[in-house]
Amino acid sequence: MAQMLELVCVLLFLGSARAQIPILCANDVNLETGECCPVFWGDDSPCGWASGRGACQPVAGEHAEAGAIDFRARWPSYFFKRLCVCQGNYGGADCGECKYGWQGAWCQERRVVVRRDLADMNAAERRRFANRLHESKINLSKRYSIYVSESSVPNSRRSFQRATAFNVANWVHYLTSKTLNQANEPHFAHRSTAFPVWHRLFLLFLESEIRNVTEDDAFFIPVWSWKGKSDCDVCTNDLFGSSGSDGRLTGSKFRSWEVCSP
Repeated sequence: MAQMLELVCVLLFLGSARAQIPILCANDVNLETGECCPVFWGDDSPCGWASGRGACQPVAGEHAEAGAIDFRARWPSYFFKRLCVCQGNYGGADCGECKYGWQGAWCQERRVVVRRDLADMNAAERRRFANRLHESKINLSKRYSIYVSESSVPNSRRSFQRATAFNVANWVHYLTSKTLNQANEPHFAHRSTAFPVWHRLFLLFLESEIRNVTEDDAFFIPVWSWKGKSDCDVCTNDLFGSSGSDGRLTGSKFRSWEVCSP
């Protein structure tokens, strides 16, 4: 169980380059050097070291066997040997962002998010939430790309692909939920002791991606409770959509979503 929790947390280690494949590092040059230490735009230094934000350091804490086949068991060293290690409240692939719970130019201000119940939000607020969610599905992530695949030929080129902000989060969900080898092995995110921790981190990550791509820093994911309800009160055409006779959504912008498109 401890190993399950460790793998999930490493795959979703928020606020550092360990979490994803930063767009700035998804190229042959960075893969060949094994280094992902982007320059922070604020001071033109790798990892913002000139501003005391972080430093480029070797990856530490590798616990997987050297011959592990699944790249997730050797994350992030499967791709990079050196990453930005951020100091204090700084985060992000280049240490140019704030860790969760902090904000401001120097990341010294506490961020408190009040998660209201969707049922208590007025029509305009609910519409804003739905619109921001939809925007994250149609606009490319500004920070991360998706690791697509590589050929079975040894030393073949690894392939990355730009994806929308929502689909980047969807990729995280897929990677963390999929078993390592056999179908009867546990799902690390959903069917283990890691679930409560993982799901909270995952929603924070999705929320951050939506804020980033929509430039709406006040966006938050509301609470929805089904307690005491006999039907789906959010399955309406002005929110997530209702089901037609063919089982497809009707009257909602979400009906245009494609499950696996970038």
